[in-house]
Amino acid sequence: MRAEYLTEEILTEFMGWMEDEFPDPMSSPFTRELVENIVRYAYKQRGYSSWWAIDMITDLIPEVEYEELEARLTKFGFRKEN
Repeated sequence: MRAEYLTEEILTEFMGWMEDEFPDPMSSPFTRELVENIVRYAYKQRGYSSWWAIDMITDLIPEVEYEELEARLTKFGFRKEN
């Protein structure tokens, strides 16, 4: 999956999930923008595969586990193929 496949719809769904999972930290505009920038950066740097991008996101946000995102990949529009 290439970086251009990170659509605003996917990002909005992901951010909504983050707000549901981590309501207190995500209530801060600073934190919300930081997380959004991390996701955008991960796709820019490792967007050639959604799996690599997810790996980078979980490295940068340790509270989010790979398995959590993997279980929701299709919901967020990710595809298993590269």
